[in-house]
Amino acid sequence: MKRSKLIASTLLMGSFLAAATLVAVLLSSTSTNFENNFASASQTNFTIQRNNSYLANPGIGWQYMGSSDKTILPETVAYPDRHLISWRIINPQEGVYDFSTIDSFLSQAIANNKQLSFRVYTMRGEGYGGHQMPTWVVNKGIPLVGSGSEAGQPDYSNCNYQFYWAQMVEALRQKYDGNPNIAYIDISGYGNFNEWSYHDGITEFEPNPFSPQTPDGYARNRLVDMFVGGSSNNHLCRQNNGTTTRVSYNYQGFQSTQLIMPWAGIRHSVKYAFEKSATVGFRHDCLGRSSLSDFSQPEITEAFGSRWTTAPIVYELCAINWNNSTFQKNVSDVMSFSHASLIHDNPNGTAQPKETISNLMKPAGYRYTLASGSYPSQADAGSTITINTSWQNIGLAPNYPRMGQNFRAYIGLKNLAGSVILQSAFNSQVSTWMPADTYGQNPPVNNANQSITIPADFNSGIYKLVVFIKDERTGRNIQLDLTNGDSNNYYEVGQITVNSTTPTPSPTLTPTATVTTSPSPTIVTPSPTQNPRPSQNPALTSPTPTFSIIETIQPTIINSIQVTQAQEPNKPSTTVIIQEAAQEQELPSLVVDTPTGNVDEDPVDANVIDIQKTVIDNPYLPLTGLILVGVLMIIGGFLLKRT
Repeated sequence: MKRSKLIASTLLMGSFLAAATLVAVLLSSTSTNFENNFASASQTNFTIQRNNSYLANPGIGWQYMGSSDKTILPETVAYPDRHLISWRIINPQEGVYDFSTIDSFLSQAIANNKQLSFRVYTMRGEGYGGHQMPTWVVNKGIPLVGSGSEAGQPDYSNCNYQFYWAQMVEALRQKYDGNPNIAYIDISGYGNFNEWSYHDGITEFEPNPFSPQTPDGYARNRLVDMFVGGSSNNHLCRQNNGTTTRVSYNYQGFQSTQLIMPWAGIRHSVKYAFEKSATVGFRHDCLGRSSLSDFSQPEITEAFGSRWTTAPIVYELCAINWNNSTFQKNVSDVMSFSHASLIHDNPNGTAQPKETISNLMKPAGYRYTLASGSYPSQADAGSTITINTSWQNIGLAPNYPRMGQNFRAYIGLKNLAGSVILQSAFNSQVSTWMPADTYGQNPPVNNANQSITIPADFNSGIYKLVVFIKDERTGRNIQLDLTNGDSNNYYEVGQITVNSTTPTPSPTLTPTATVTTSPSPTIVTPSPTQNPRPSQNPALTSPTPTFSIIETIQPTIINSIQVTQAQEPNKPSTTVIIQEAAQEQELPSLVVDTPTGNVDEDPVDANVIDIQKTVIDNPYLPLTGLILVGVLMIIGGFLLKRT
């Protein structure tokens, strides 16, 4: 009876100890998971500070002429002097086109990290060189028209002028359409400097451009169609003798390159171009002299209503007087009203103060910044974290992919050496980030959240969290209205501590041994190199099968975890190898004393090391353990009752 009572008490005590151990492991696991979840869930706000300076970004801002002071502001879109790119130069003979001049300007622009834009002249203006038709075209009998300061212009309504100019435009299209290094091409072929200006005695008023009544009205429509694409089976034009005739035409037009329609008084032609294509931009070559009242014509007001949302607005300065407050106000008001992207310098005027120009040009085009953002300050290797961002465009216009501005926003991690070693692109389209409809008001907020997965083998440490917008055309990042940017325009907004969970691989030993059982007791005498523990090798007194090592252990290298124990005085250092593959191979885990090569069986150590991992990975183990504890307690209680 005493023996039964002792057994029952032992069972109850063991059950209580097992239950306590199991609860401790579960609580430890729960605590660890809670801490990890809390760390990943807590968010830290971005550190954001605005940059108040002029940003020299692709396709926006200040443009120079050949004689301009090139030190005023950085330029990203070159615009050569127009007299160097004329019909006369490019098309010296019928059917012969020499684009070497444009190609040279294009190569120079690319070499200086710029794009090119241009206008091919057919007319400069009397006193500036007159018409720019090739001699062979003049010899076709095309009359020159106009009087006084407007004399010497081609008859734009002439059938031959239109026919041969169309061939020139088609050759230009075949050569350059779709070239991403060309920001835009002006629609040209009409008026002084081909600015589409109104000329008395030449221009004929057409209230409805889609139903023209005059040869000049027909002519302007056809000149637009050459660039944007269009056709007619009943086109009216003048012959050399002044009589009119009907002809047909069909033009493919530019399909990819950005086109700009100049306006210098003929608003109906602007309306026609805009109706023919939603991607045609707008240009006015007298910014500063023109005030907002000059843009009050219904066709122009209608054009500006939404044109800037799909196509760029470009200006050239004129009547420059930087010391005149009215001039400065006109520039600022018109730029803001029309959502301008590019301003073309005109050096004819007073000295150009850099600070004044910089302040006026600062809002031109797009200007992207962060309104807010948040991120987890702690992350584990192998985890996926989410970065929350809110972007704004505080400039005057969006970016235009048709100009080659193919932008994409990214989030990334930068190491202490300054290299971005992990990045993830936002799904949001940057070109849809619009500014405020009225400049100065709060622009729309564009929320863009992006997940980034940290690789499992990522090194632990502190990393800088950066945001950047990449120009996919060039592979370079654009400037943002933020501080904390480096020379490559990566902008730091915080830092993340990454905790590595990947063990460092090291070689270990896998025993391969042949074992046999003996029907009778066998005592293995320890050799000097085996050194078994006394508790593991008691003297055998009963005929129980035993194990005997009869072959030499051959090591095999596998991946494992290596831990180095502290060296005791007068004792060689010992390296402990935790072999994770032991359970899979159904072999006992080993402790290998590397200086001596001693090998001991110790299955308990590996089980203790892996018990918490096993409990966490196997959700049924805690339940099974609790059931087993309960059964043991019932048995123990039953035995106690009987005794």
